[in-house]
Amino acid sequence: MVLLIKDILSLLYTVGNTAALQKDLVIASVANAQKKTNEAATDVSLTFKHALTQVNIEVTKEAGYTYTISKVELTGIKGSGTFTYAGVNAGT
Repeated sequence: MVLLIKDILSLLYTVGNTAALQKDLVIASVANAQKKTNEAATDVSLTFKHALTQVNIEVTKEAGYTYTISKVELTGIKGSGTFTYAGVNAGT
């Protein structure tokens, strides 16, 4: 999914319910990039930043050992949030 935002200062995003529906959300912005009249388009350099963090927990089994994991707990995890644009390459 590509979302182009012009003149919007915030974006509400909700994470999908399953791993297959949980997409990466990255943001980028640029200021003062314009195509001059009657000139060919030029490349615009964008630096993308992650707006979300994905957490993976993985245990690799080694032959001859038995592992017992009794609990893995992550607290304070939110399923949605609002990104507020605060200027070029900035925001919360």
